[in-house]
Amino acid sequence: MLKRVVIIVLLYCSIAFGASGFVVGLSGGVSMLQSSEEYYNNYIEIDWYEGDKNNTTLNYGLKFGYDAYFVEEQAIRIYFDYNRNHFIGSNDMFKKASMDLYLLNADYRYDFLAYSFGIFGGINIGYVTLNTNNSYGDHNSMGFGLNAGLVYQPLEFLELEFKFRLVNTNFPNKQIPVTIIDATRQTLDADTPYQFILGLNFKF
Repeated sequence: MLKRVVIIVLLYCSIAFGASGFVVGLSGGVSMLQSSEEYYNNYIEIDWYEGDKNNTTLNYGLKFGYDAYFVEEQAIRIYFDYNRNHFIGSNDMFKKASMDLYLLNADYRYDFLAYSFGIFGGINIGYVTLNTNNSYGDHNSMGFGLNAGLVYQPLEFLELEFKFRLVNTNFPNKQIPVTIIDATRQTLDADTPYQFILGLNFKF
């Protein structure tokens, strides 16, 4: 029953305003993820080692979804996207790491300037995998967060999109025994990733 209601609403939006439709897109950008490496002598933190690092990665991805206009210049964007990340120039913890995001997104969009531009904001939820290829290991986490951005539509079937996305994750804090001078254990932790994404969307 719910499926039928959703289909009827989407068809109504398409017929009533002529702007609703499916969207397929390609994207690329930059992601940032902070990691923490701290050394301890039993329970006392060793101050000489500064372990907070900002790790930068290039990302690329695909999206598929539907823009449903409920009034002439306002729409709800529902889409699924896959985003792949390869870390570069990072510290030892993320030197060979990769991250994959599988996210369902829902945005509110408002068009202006003769519908050539639009702004949007919304939420995301999904699944995030992190592969470090080192002692921190490979981890999976549910993710949820916020989207915000700007859309430019030069043609009826084509649009450029700039998006900022924050994805809250719950990667574990891992403790590893070590035998270096003055230290008995090391803790490793990965923080919440955030992304700057430039996309090319095709509408039909």
